[in-house]
Amino acid sequence: MMTTSIKQTTMTYKELLNQLSQLTEKQLNSEGAHKMNMIYKEGYGCVFSLDECNELTYAPLYENGSINLNEFDIVDMDMIDMDDMEVFDIRRELVEFSNPCASNPTGT
Repeated sequence: MMTTSIKQTTMTYKELLNQLSQLTEKQLNSEGAHKMNMIYKEGYGCVFSLDECNELTYAPLYENGSINLNEFDIVDMDMIDMDDMEVFDIRRELVEFSNPCASNPTGT
């Protein structure tokens, strides 16, 4: 099994996309690999993602546009300054992005 690691954990969004574009489909779908979809919402200063257990996570987006992949943490509903519906909408968007059939189960 061929594995690819990204040695640098702090990178700009463009650098992250460039790194991912160089991986082959086989490497991206290798056993144990987790596809990470991220979403940025204006005004929050962070990116959101779902972890392996489909829990909503976040990481700060730095002024230079970089993200430290080691800083992702689970969103604590008691500690965030967001409306429950905003959190639900972000999670729903990530689920739909991860699984396009989830938003259109009939395929039409």
